[in-house]
Amino acid sequence: MRNWIQLVGNGIWILLATIVVVVCNRYSVFAQSDSLSSNSWNYPKLLTDTSSNFRYGIKVTDPYQWIEKDNSMLVLGWLKAQQALTESYIGGIRHKARIKDGIKYFAEYDRMRLIKEGNYYFRYLRESHSDIEPSLFYRTKVDDFDKKLINPNSLSKKDRIAIDEAHVSGSGKYVALICSRNEAEAQEIRVVTMKDGKLLDDHVKGYDYSDIIGQNNGFAWQGA
Repeated sequence: MRNWIQLVGNGIWILLATIVVVVCNRYSVFAQSDSLSSNSWNYPKLLTDTSSNFRYGIKVTDPYQWIEKDNSMLVLGWLKAQQALTESYIGGIRHKARIKDGIKYFAEYDRMRLIKEGNYYFRYLRESHSDIEPSLFYRTKVDDFDKKLINPNSLSKKDRIAIDEAHVSGSGKYVALICSRNEAEAQEIRVVTMKDGKLLDDHVKGYDYSDIIGQNNGFAWQGA
């Protein structure tokens, strides 16, 4: 089952990449202006010299060996010219900002692997570029759509709260969130309702135990 879930996750990435390509082609994202046609590009001249080396008694010429001296002024100047040409090309791409935002958005998707807990599948995804920590989403079936349970960035205005683990109660009505604050080693437990992600008053600070188990409408844990 775990391998199958991983296969599904890889398939999602392939699907996303396909969608990006289709959308870009649909709106002619990669279409360039006439001034950027290949005939108008002024490539930096790549110099050659008479460098050579002997390999097993045979003289081997290497007219581009000078490029290996990557800190020389000659190489740095050539690289700077190449960079300028690249930037002039990228600057002419239509919808550049939209493409950049899209790539950044998908690149920030982390911890996408589905984690089975109770009768649910959890995973962590960022909702927006501004989110420091990913939100907790869940599914009732592997092939179902993600539903957001809670965004940890809304738990505190001054502290950075990250959800490290999620555990479902025996009844399936509540979820215990093992969280860390400001990347500290000491953890704490918050509880939300499974139905709508409502944060309850339950708050255990200084959590330092090896395991947490859902029992009926609550939770139990064992010492480390």
